[in-house]
Amino acid sequence: TGSYVDVEVDGTGGSVSDDGFRFVGYTISSAQAAEEIRRARMTWMSGVGIAAALGCHDDQAFIRSSKTMIVEAREMVLDTLAKLGVPALPSQGNFVYFNSGQDANLIQQRFGDRGIKIRGTYMDYTTWSRVSMGKLEDVSRFCRALPDVLEA
Repeated sequence: TGSYVDVEVDGTGGSVSDDGFRFVGYTISSAQAAEEIRRARMTWMSGVGIAAALGCHDDQAFIRSSKTMIVEAREMVLDTLAKLGVPALPSQGNFVYFNSGQDANLIQQRFGDRGIKIRGTYMDYTTWSRVSMGKLEDVSRFCRALPDVLEA
């Protein structure tokens, strides 16, 4: 915990798939920040996880279809938010931040009650929630539930 200015971009290192498989992640940062991260991490990558990541790296058809699905899902979410008049940040990633105007942890709980996982409060952005893109049917469930969640 030094006093330095740094930008750190973190990949999916904290994600765990439905089958409990920890995804391989990455970080782009200074050597000093990388050392801080290394000391604070709570897990390590398994050889199986690394082998799986290497195998997926060359599967260009899967990568193309995943990108297509992410864009379709993101557009679905952004369209739904726009129709409801809910502000959202522009996104080129596999997630969308939106401002419900309500407590983000409460919004997270309401979605959770419907079996849908989203991010609650992050830092000081208490009314902003993050929804990640997943399977299209799951994103569709989020979009269908959103009006009820916001009105509850």
